[in-house]
Amino acid sequence: MVNNREADIVIIGGGIAGTAIARELSKYNLKTILVEKNYALANGQTKTATASIYAGLVMIGSLIAKSILLKPGEPLYNPDGFKMRWCEEGFREWPKVFDELDIKYIRLPVLVFARNEEELKGLDYYEKVAQEMGEEYVNSYRIVNKDEIFEIEPNLTKNAIKGLYDDRHLVDAFPPEIAIALAENAKDNDVEVILDAEVKNIIKENAHHIVETKQGNIKTNFIINCAGGYADRIAQMGGGSDFKFNYKTSTLMIYDKNKRNLINSMVRTPCQPGFLEFVKPTAHGNLIGTSGRYGTVEGAEDTEIILEDGIQGANGVSNIIPGITRKDVINLWRGVRAFGTKEPDDYLVEFSPFNEKIINIVLRAPGIAGALGLSRHVVEMLTEAGLKLEKKSNFNPKRRAIPDFSELSDEERNELIKKDPRYGHVICRCETVTEGEIVEAIRRGAISEQGIKFRTRAGMGRCKRGFCGPRVIEILARELNIPITEVVKRSYNSVLIPYKAKELLLEKEEALI
Repeated sequence: MVNNREADIVIIGGGIAGTAIARELSKYNLKTILVEKNYALANGQTKTATASIYAGLVMIGSLIAKSILLKPGEPLYNPDGFKMRWCEEGFREWPKVFDELDIKYIRLPVLVFARNEEELKGLDYYEKVAQEMGEEYVNSYRIVNKDEIFEIEPNLTKNAIKGLYDDRHLVDAFPPEIAIALAENAKDNDVEVILDAEVKNIIKENAHHIVETKQGNIKTNFIINCAGGYADRIAQMGGGSDFKFNYKTSTLMIYDKNKRNLINSMVRTPCQPGFLEFVKPTAHGNLIGTSGRYGTVEGAEDTEIILEDGIQGANGVSNIIPGITRKDVINLWRGVRAFGTKEPDDYLVEFSPFNEKIINIVLRAPGIAGALGLSRHVVEMLTEAGLKLEKKSNFNPKRRAIPDFSELSDEERNELIKKDPRYGHVICRCETVTEGEIVEAIRRGAISEQGIKFRTRAGMGRCKRGFCGPRVIEILARELNIPITEVVKRSYNSVLIPYKAKELLLEKEEALI
C-alpha cells in the first residue's frame, strides 16, 4: 500500500505519454509518482499501436486516412499543431533515445503502389497533399515504374503498375518495449512506478490534491492525466471535463517469422479516408498487416475480435503479397483509439479549465512519435504554472535491456549461463526465451503474464503460450511468492488459473458425503 505518500507530481497512466513524461521529469529534483491501473505498463492504446515513427510518405498517408475525422473545411495539414511539430521532431530524435535505452528498432523504406486506375488517382492525391505540405515532403519520395517496383519488392502482387518510394522516413520498434524502457529509466532516476493502482477519486484539498488509488492515497501538487481512453473519467474526477471521445478501431494481423524475407519495406496501397491497407516487417522479425476501414465502438475496452474483420484483413494483405496467406497469421488484435472531439486533428494538451493543477492529455495517432516533444512541453507548462524545476546533476540517460538470449552468440550464451544457469533453461521455444530472462523481467517489475510477455516476448510465437504459458505462470507464482491461482494476465480480474483441478474433485467428494 502507498497510504500517506506525498509527491510533487502524480502521473496517471502508464502508456507512452505517461512514461515519456515520467522520464523527462526524472531529470529534475522532484518527487514524481506514476500510477497505472493494470498489472502491466502499456496495456491500453500503446499496446495496440504499430509503433511506426515517421515523416514523409507515411505521414501523408496517415493524414489522408484520418481525414475522415475532420470537420468540414478543416485543413488536412496543420504545420503549427502540436501533433505535426512533435511527430516531425520525434522522427529525428527517437533513434538517439532508442540507443540510450537499448531499445531494438529498425529503419524501413516505404512503397505506396497502385494496381488500377482508382489507386493511380490515390497516388496523384498523395502528390497533391505533398505539394500542400511543402518542399520537404515533395522531396521525401520518388516515383517508381513497374520494373523498379519489382526490383524493390519482387514478391509484390504482379498487378502493381506504379509506385511512390520513400527510403528514409520510417522507424519501427515494439510499443510496449518503448514504454517499459522509458519507465525503467525513470525509476532508475527516482520516479516511483506503481501498478494495480487504479484511481478511484481525486479530492481537492486547499492547494493540493489527494489522489485516491486502489493502493492507497497520494497527496500531490500537480496531476498529469495520461489515462488514454479513460482520460475523460479522470478529468471528471478532477473537477470536470469539456471533452468526449470517439472510439475508432481496426484489426491487425501478426504473421509468422518465416515470412519475414518476403518483403523489404512497408508496402501499402494508397490510403483513403478511414481506410488502411499495408504490411510491414517489425523490429522483432514478424510481419504485421491490415486491410479494412475504421470501425466505431462504444468504449476503450471494446477489443473483441470480429472474425469477418480478420478474414477481410488477411485477404487484403494476401492481395498485396500473394506469398502470405491466412494460415500464416499467428495472432491478431483489435486496436481501439480514442479520438478527442475537442481537438479532432491534434493532441489535446492543456490545463483543465476546471482545475488549474491538472494537465489533461489526449494523443491522436501517431502518439508515440510525438511523445518526446509532448514531455518537454509538459515541463514548460509546469514551469509556467509556478513549479520550481531544478535539473539533476546525476541524471542517467542510459538503460540496459534484458539480455535477448535468442540473439546472442554461443560464446555470449555460455558466459551468461555461467553467471546464472537459469539462462540455460529455455521456457518459450517459439521465441527462445529463457528462465533467466523471465526472472530478470520480474526483478524489474513484471507482476503479470502480460508484463513478462512485453519484456521478453515469451508467448508471442506461433503456439500462443501453448507450451510456455503454464511455465511462465509457475515462475511468476514462485518469484512473487503468491499462489498460482493469483497470477493474472494483465489486471486484477484476469486470473489465469481460478482453481486447481483437485479442488473440484475435493468439492465433488465432499458433496457425496
